[in-house]
Amino acid sequence: MIPDLFHYWMTGRAVAEYTNATSTNFYDARRRGWATDILQELDLPAGSAAAVAPGTVLGKLLPRCADRVGAEEAVR
Repeated sequence: MIPDLFHYWMTGRAVAEYTNATSTNFYDARRRGWATDILQELDLPAGSAAAVAPGTVLGKLLPRCADRVGAEEAVR
C-alpha cells in the first residue's frame, strides 16, 4: 500500500498499517495475520511485514529523508 511505502522510505521500517492491510483482503482479521493461502495461490510474497496499529510511531526519519525535507532535528 502507498502509505506503507512512504513509511518505509521515511523510516526504513517495513510494516503494514492494520486498517490498510485489512482492506486488501490479503490480511485475515479473524486470525490477525496474513491470509497466506490467498497470497500463495496468487504467487505473491507471504506477507512478511508486521501489521501495526494505526498511529504507531515507527521511529525517527532516516537521515537522507530528513536532509531532503529540511527536518534534520527529526533524526535525533
